[in-house]
Amino acid sequence: ILLSAKSNTEMIATGYTEGADDYILKPFNLQLLKARIENLIDSRKRLLKAYSENENTLETVDDDQKRLLDVEKKFLVEFHQIVEGQMQQGIKTVEVVAQEIGMSRSSLYRKIKAITGKNINEYIRNIKLDKAAQLIEKEQFTISQAAYEVGFGDAKYFRKIFKERFGKTPSAFKPN
Repeated sequence: ILLSAKSNTEMIATGYTEGADDYILKPFNLQLLKARIENLIDSRKRLLKAYSENENTLETVDDDQKRLLDVEKKFLVEFHQIVEGQMQQGIKTVEVVAQEIGMSRSSLYRKIKAITGKNINEYIRNIKLDKAAQLIEKEQFTISQAAYEVGFGDAKYFRKIFKERFGKTPSAFKPN
């Protein structure tokens, strides 16, 4: 939530494009600010719950929540595209992803945590593991090829975290 004395439309638009959820002009009412913070926290909790449960729960979400869900879905789709685009090169830092998505590193950390409930490194790792599982299962890649394709250089580490995520080793995941 941005608190600002600058009331021109350009500044407000810049605030929103930089990732603000709301823009409140000074002088502001403290009760209004507290109410807005509580509403945003409640919305984020509902979003987190909706994302963590299956898609059928989305039918019970009201229009405001659907609008927020759509915005968050678009953000996650863009985030996935950036991560998948950098997989083979190996994502060097979260800063690179943040720069491509147009956010600060700390804002990106907070936003991913708020939407998914996971820290950004865990979330990126899961995206990579899901892609590797798809390559192994559907594309008939070898385990080493799949690991390399998604940016894992250490096969032993890849096998370990793959088993943690899916409950079985990559070789057990491979179709016969």
